[in-house]
Amino acid sequence: MCNNYYKVLKWTIPGYLLILAIALLTPLHSDDFGTRIGGFPNFLGHYHRYLTWSGRLTADYIASYIMWMDSHFMRSAFNAIGTYGLIIALAKLPFSLKSKKINLNYVVMFYVIMSIAWTCSPNLGQTSFWIVGSTNYVWTNLFIIILINILLGNLISNNKHSISFYITVFLLSVVAGCSNENMSLVIFGVCSLYLLFVLFFNKPQIKLGAISLIGTLIGAAVLLLAPGNFRRMSMEGEWWQNATWGYKLWLWAFKKMPFVLQVDWPVVMFIAILLCIALPTRKARDGFNSNRHIYFAIPFFIFLAFIANLIMIGSPAYPARATNGQFIMLLGGLSFATFIALENANKKLLIPILSILFLTSTYAYSLMARSYYFVAKQEVIRQYIMNKERSSFKTSATIPEYKFRHLFNEGDKFDMFKPKQLPYFFGLKDVSYINPNFDYSVITTEGTKINIDLNGYAKGIESWVYNDQILRNDYVIVIMLDHYNKDVWSKHDAFIGKSKSVMIDGKRYTLKSEPGLYAINGKAYFALNIGSNKIKSDIKKIDN
Repeated sequence: MCNNYYKVLKWTIPGYLLILAIALLTPLHSDDFGTRIGGFPNFLGHYHRYLTWSGRLTADYIASYIMWMDSHFMRSAFNAIGTYGLIIALAKLPFSLKSKKINLNYVVMFYVIMSIAWTCSPNLGQTSFWIVGSTNYVWTNLFIIILINILLGNLISNNKHSISFYITVFLLSVVAGCSNENMSLVIFGVCSLYLLFVLFFNKPQIKLGAISLIGTLIGAAVLLLAPGNFRRMSMEGEWWQNATWGYKLWLWAFKKMPFVLQVDWPVVMFIAILLCIALPTRKARDGFNSNRHIYFAIPFFIFLAFIANLIMIGSPAYPARATNGQFIMLLGGLSFATFIALENANKKLLIPILSILFLTSTYAYSLMARSYYFVAKQEVIRQYIMNKERSSFKTSATIPEYKFRHLFNEGDKFDMFKPKQLPYFFGLKDVSYINPNFDYSVITTEGTKINIDLNGYAKGIESWVYNDQILRNDYVIVIMLDHYNKDVWSKHDAFIGKSKSVMIDGKRYTLKSEPGLYAINGKAYFALNIGSNKIKSDIKKIDN
């Protein structure tokens, strides 16, 4: 059996390497710094957080362990296992329910789920590549899906289990129950339904059902009854404390759910397409009775996604990354739909559909990998500025915020929160930020030497041109000035700063965004986004 797993799983290794590639390009950011400084195991820090902020002990300890590693490669490689393992576990669900060995169809299912995750995820950057975000929204759900796999594998079987198996399931249940606020209740509900089912239809598994239910109850209680949760909720103010449940329901339905539906409908539509090409076949109709549990699993997982959303009525906020739990439940339904399609659908219909999906996800991945590659170069500039200021015995630095190139989804960006621990991490007391409107990684490459008089206030001495997109043209010109001072800023605003169009070498270009002037590492730059108009970097003249 193990040999069969290795033979099949080796074909999923490229998927792990694709995840790892972007993880390696992702710099430490946001809460990563605070977690890194806290160290591991940091019992006092976690206890303080439990009392004052959150009961997510599972996520907190995994994050501390990953950030405890000194090697960026090791941190990235370990964190990538979370997303990879989650897809592995999701693809395994139908095989667990049927107590069937995985086969090459499993490999296809793995890449279908990965492709949908890459194109439809509500917040891929924050849930998979931000380490603290990943431990909160990927690793916790990984434990939940592993537990569901175990329960499904014993739903209709009469397997006997050892004491060590029950101990493992109990510990896993506690960890899964202590995941995050809405998913802890979802997995507790799943275990409750499981116990109810086996009480009537599969009594040999009552012990398994009871142990998993008790474990998730303990984990959920540890999470939800944390003093930090109540303290954090009290910080929302009287508007939330005094809000009626009718008003909270209105907020959920009309303020929170529109984004969720926007994220979910492509996944539900793809599930429907797979079923439409699979169910009409004679093979599907003839095998319906023997596979009825597989068919019923699809609406069940969609129902779990709905419950995960419904629970958020009790939360004042529903950030995009928090929708990852319900999204993963939909991916569970997708896993069963893909299994049915691969078993029953006409391959002449299925192959084109999957080909379109794989091509789309390849494009989405290419955009993300390209953008993160340049963000990694931006990080080099940011760290250079901070290290230079520290070496000059200064206590503060001004660095540019990250600027992502075009992405398939806005949620592919990692978290942009500015942590207060960042300056201390680099030996400073304070860090301030500017927000440039161009990808400043280009300034690390050799530009084109130019000599442009900018209305007498400065000279442009070097230029770069880059395309912000891949399939379409969206060109940006970056100009470096020979000097900068207060007069440069005021004259720039009068000459170019408010322009909606500019004349470049005798041709007028409409600008897609208002140009700004930015000081990066002691030099001044401005950028002109001229859209689809291709242009060379050896510019001779710019007029307003």
